[in-house]
Amino acid sequence: MPKHAILVTYTDMTVSILTEFVAKATQKYGANFSQLDFDSGSLATDLTNAVNAVPADDKLKIYISGHGGTGIDYIMNNGENKKQTVTDLAKLLGIALQARATAQNKSADTEINMISCLFGRTPDGSADKSPAAKLHRELFKLRVYVDLIARTESIWNTDTGRKTIPPSDHAYAEANDQARFFKAKANYTKIRCTIVGGAPVVQLRAYKYGDDVYIQSDTTAAKRALWADHTVDALMKCIKPTKKDNKIEIKDAREQVLKDTIDNYYVKRNAEAFKQALAKLVDATGNTVETNFTIHRDTLSKVNFWSLPKKAQVIRDLLAKYPR
Repeated sequence: MPKHAILVTYTDMTVSILTEFVAKATQKYGANFSQLDFDSGSLATDLTNAVNAVPADDKLKIYISGHGGTGIDYIMNNGENKKQTVTDLAKLLGIALQARATAQNKSADTEINMISCLFGRTPDGSADKSPAAKLHRELFKLRVYVDLIARTESIWNTDTGRKTIPPSDHAYAEANDQARFFKAKANYTKIRCTIVGGAPVVQLRAYKYGDDVYIQSDTTAAKRALWADHTVDALMKCIKPTKKDNKIEIKDAREQVLKDTIDNYYVKRNAEAFKQALAKLVDATGNTVETNFTIHRDTLSKVNFWSLPKKAQVIRDLLAKYPR
């Protein structure tokens, strides 16, 4: 079955971010690859015409690119002064695909691939709260039946292609040596929104079981992976690094412990071990303020010693949400 691909993005993304991607797509798809621009005044018409030119029985992949973020229901151009919301994208795709993506059991024949950072990452640990899941549901309501692919991590453009980088390292990679922050593809860092039993569902990609194996988001493993993503995001809000001489540093000892714990998780990718490491920080057995977050570091005049320190409370709240 022939495969076709359409890239929809902003002009400045094509020039500055997607040169390597376009080169590879052109090589892979040949004459079956085309590019369209959000900045075009006729995008809806152009995309509809491009879609309708693809034979109904051929596979079609629509790549959509723009800068994204966790829980942000829009993508932006490289200059970050233009945006397309989830609703905008649903309207555009709803028009372009209304004559093609009409069968639920053939949703895989039309794939929307969001090459946007963190578009599949949940802001609260719930699989259905990511921008990707919201876009897929809006299309489902329009009776446009597609598979939608998105990543839960950041994507970094390099001379040799696009690399994956954990969101907790994004700022550090910008200021410091980039290469050491790149990670190999890992389980559950890509999601697929598809249709099962007449309803939209979210699945997580499990690379270790095969390159095209996904698990349902309601499984224990998936819930724990989503919990770990959300926990990383919540803990990063507790870390306030400083930037000096184009280097980012963490000066607070507890914040460094949190960052080290997060970094260790990204090495092991084990949600249970991540949970256990965090639990040790608040189990009141550590002997120092760096290993026992339940010890107050403020003076008696500034704090109520009957309450937990803020970081300890954040950690305990997150641990209480760990899927059993």
